[in-house]
Amino acid sequence: MSGHRLVLPVVLSATFVQLLNVTVAQVAAPSIQAGLDASSGAVQLVLAGYTLTYACLLIPAARLGDRYGYRRLFVAGTVVFTAGSVAGACAPDTASLIAARLVQGAGSGLVAPQVLSLIRAATPATRRPRALGSVVKVLVTATR
Repeated sequence: MSGHRLVLPVVLSATFVQLLNVTVAQVAAPSIQAGLDASSGAVQLVLAGYTLTYACLLIPAARLGDRYGYRRLFVAGTVVFTAGSVAGACAPDTASLIAARLVQGAGSGLVAPQVLSLIRAATPATRRPRALGSVVKVLVTATR
């Protein structure tokens, strides 16, 4: 795999951004509710919609990565996640924000299974435990 030295920083950055996105939305929930005049149920959909689509796509995305290539799915998921982020930032109302969060979750669900596969494919066996430990550090740091 060419550019194998960049694989770890790229996939760790993507993992961090995806997890940070969940935390930011939770912190911003009161502002979202006030700014969009959203009901508490709508705000819960904003928060849970991301997680729902993320979780529903993990297994199918892993299989798609096996079939079509981890890098291809990682890039596609990143594009979908970014599009959802832009749509969410520009959302004029609650329904648009909920839809954008569903798209973000879908992108995140496409990316997440590819991370470990890309690390496994790009990292020599002797350095793999340390690389996988970095993933754990990112997960712990992002969820604090």
